Amino acid sequence: MVLPVMALGVSTWPLVDGIERLHGPVTVVRRCLDLTELLAAARAGLGRAALVAEGAEDLTASLLEQIRLGGAALLVLEGHDHRRLAGLGAVVVPERAATVATCGSSVVSSSVRLLMNRASSSVRF
Repeated sequence: MVLPVMALGVSTWPLVDGIERLHGPVTVVRRCLDLTELLAAARAGLGRAALVAEGAEDLTASLLEQIRLGGAALLVLEGHDHRRLAGLGAVVVPERAATVATCGSSVVSSSVRLLMNRASSSVRF
């Protein structure tokens, strides 16, 4: 199973570079330069996860919902408004994961699975 990820912010680049070098199931499909580009990529359904660092402070509950509606889970790198975003349902990626690609890849895939399970269990019929 391939897990496509979109990334926003230069602080995500070391993690993104490491993930790309692994050639594993977590694949970076878009490095976004600003929040508008991330939202467009999410709305287009390009990724199952949005990894955010710089730009996180501009995310609101409604923008987070737009990312989710596109089928992506939000992962925020620790230290980038992560407490507020965790309160809105984002998963915090430890800062140290950005320096260890294997750990980062595992954190990203585990976090996305967790968020997808949460979403499916919250569906009411």
